Order: sequence, then structure tokens, then C-alpha cells
Amino acid sequence: MKASLFFLCVFIPSIAFAQDTIKGIGILALSDEGNEVQDKFFHLFNEDGTEWHAFSFYYDDTDGQYPYLHEEFSPIAFHPDYFLLKFTCLAENDTAYLVIANESTGLTRYLRKDVRLKLLSYEAYVLSARSVGFDRDKNPLLDQPEGNPVQNTGTKIPLYKSIEV
Repeated sequence: MKASLFFLCVFIPSIAFAQDTIKGIGILALSDEGNEVQDKFFHLFNEDGTEWHAFSFYYDDTDGQYPYLHEEFSPIAFHPDYFLLKFTCLAENDTAYLVIANESTGLTRYLRKDVRLKLLSYEAYVLSARSVGFDRDKNPLLDQPEGNPVQNTGTKIPLYKSIEV
């Protein structure tokens, strides 16, 4: 079973992002650092340095509305109530990351480096996930590399966790 999980995990990044090849250098996510930072906003910039969008996880939601919506902002994962943020990171330099701001359209923007962000390799990202999902028809879990598909005979859908990449 360990071999089949290894085989599965090698291909998870492309499956997880519904693409045939891995884009960029990794996944940009929130770190556990920087809670003392005064500016509670993250700022995305155009190539010319002008601000494209700013958002925060700290807001007054007494009206039930998130005040920092942008119709073109759609990273891999974002949920302001759960402090969830994940970008595909295409490149980095000394001061900023080039990220995909809209996964559907491929729109890219720059995000300044910040202690509140960490860049994870795809391997580290897969291993840090609580579970991995995959299309059982296109890429079934095998009993061994080049083996036979494993059949789920139980009533519950099994949860798979990566143990090695």
C-alpha cells in the first residue's frame, strides 16, 4: 500500500490543480508568523507597480458581507473566515512573488514578500495536506506501481494521506 500511495503522491500536484503539468515553483500560503504586522492587508500589484487589489482577513462582518471582493480574484484557495490562502507561485525575486491571481483565466499579479507568507515546494505542500483527492476513473489508486486498481468495498469514502513524495 505504501508503494501505491507513493505512486499516487507523485501525480497529486497535477491532479489537485486540474492541470496536466505543474505550474511555477510552488504554492504560496499563509505562514504562522507575522501576527504583529500592523498592515493587516495583502496587496496585489500590476506589473507597473500600481495596486490591483487589497484584501484582509480582519474585517467587520456584522452585515454578513466580505468588503474586499474583487470579481477577478480567484486563487487556488481563499476563505477569509478560515484564514485560508493559497496561490500558485510562478516566480520570485528579492522583493516579490509572481502569483496566479485567477486560476480560471491565468491572470498573474505580484505579491510583495511578507513574513506572513511562506513558499512551499509542491512536495512539501502535498505532504502537509490533511488528505489528497484524485479522480478514481482517470487515475485510480493502485495496489502497487503498474498494479491493479484498489476497489473500495466499504460504505465510507476512504481518506488518503500522503506519506512520501
